[in-house]
Order: sequence, then C-alpha cells, then structure tokens
Amino acid sequence: MTLEEEKMALLAELEGQTAFYVDKIKRLKELLDAEMELLVSKKSEIQGKITRLNSQIEGLKPFFDLVGRRSSLK
Repeated sequence: MTLEEEKMALLAELEGQTAFYVDKIKRLKELLDAEMELLVSKKSEIQGKITRLNSQIEGLKPFFDLVGRRSSLK
C-alpha cells in the first residue's frame, strides 16, 4: 500500500468514526430533550399542586382564626 493509499484509507476510517459519533451525539441530544420535556411537565404538575394547597390553606385560615379566638376566650 502506498503512502497515499494508506492516507486515504485512514481518512475514510476517520470519516466513518466521525459519522458514528455524530449519530450517537444526536441520539443523546434526543434523549436529553425528552428528559427535559418530562421534567418541565413534572415541574408544572408540582406547581399546580402547590397552588391548590395554598388555596386550601387560605380557605382554612378563617377557621383557624376562629379557633384561635375561642381558645383565647377560655
């Protein structure tokens, strides 16, 4: 094999390896994007639960105020 042929063979091998790793990186990006979407969805779900709990707490404040006033009258 001549130097030129060897050089061309190495370049072809490197191009193949580069394509292989580019595909792996693209797949990894797809997986990370999917994971990010899931995390954003979970975050929204948790924020909704926090909002509902805060509303329930606000709704119970008058009750606790009333109970607190009754205890102080005793």
